[in-house]
Amino acid sequence: MSAFASAEEPTDQWVDFHAPFNPRGDGYQTPAGRVNGAAVALPGYNWLGFYFGTDSGSSGIIRYPAAICGLFGLRYKSQTVLMEGIAPCCYEFDSMGLLGRDLETFHELVALTVEGGAEDVMKYPGRIFHPTDYLPYTEEPVQAILEEFTVQLEQYLRVSREVINIAEYDEYSVNKQFLEDNRKKFGKDVYFGPYMRWKTWGNGIQGHLEKKGQGLREGTIYRGWFAEHVLRQDKDTASDAVLIMPLSCYAPGYRDNIPQDPHIPIPDSIID
Repeated sequence: MSAFASAEEPTDQWVDFHAPFNPRGDGYQTPAGRVNGAAVALPGYNWLGFYFGTDSGSSGIIRYPAAICGLFGLRYKSQTVLMEGIAPCCYEFDSMGLLGRDLETFHELVALTVEGGAEDVMKYPGRIFHPTDYLPYTEEPVQAILEEFTVQLEQYLRVSREVINIAEYDEYSVNKQFLEDNRKKFGKDVYFGPYMRWKTWGNGIQGHLEKKGQGLREGTIYRGWFAEHVLRQDKDTASDAVLIMPLSCYAPGYRDNIPQDPHIPIPDSIID
């Protein structure tokens, strides 16, 4: 795992340890940051069945390494699993997640780890959403793969995609306490690599409680609208639609490429 489960990229952003190798492809692709240790271990060792761990403070901690390392990833909705005994990162968004090589075991694992278990769905969703906010890809080979998948999904569900436009249609304080506790116990400060120096003490320190509260209120309003108008709950299908979304990792990323300086990215996926 990268430092503080952050988005550190190999090689120069890894200071204390060498970034693990992604066994996918030619073996020199980035494993991404976050829980990349588990993500490279699962395809590399067939005696490992799955990974169950934290998705703390970022909705990409589980799913980015999963996509890059050729795995399935599932992040539980925040506040649906007990987080007792787990070091917090961002209280409002901390959750757990799964990594695995196949989907068959996911249902059983969710049934064991989520209160109330995993209910069996009786039907498949009856709608497919194709959001023009994020699609199509600008890279033609990648878009061709996505188009082939979408056509197969249409044929399997026996429905046609619906083209939509979604836009139209407290991490700093937690880390501060950790640093204070560490200083008292070991008598020295934690050393941060370049990414965490920027994220926590550069960008994070600029936030304040009023801005955080405003962001949480706006997020609550947006989630309510999204659940009512886009992916609606359904007693037979769990969700009444499938939303096709990019994940931003559609091109080779070699581990010896020099990463960009830490920055706030322009969102090109709903995950951002």
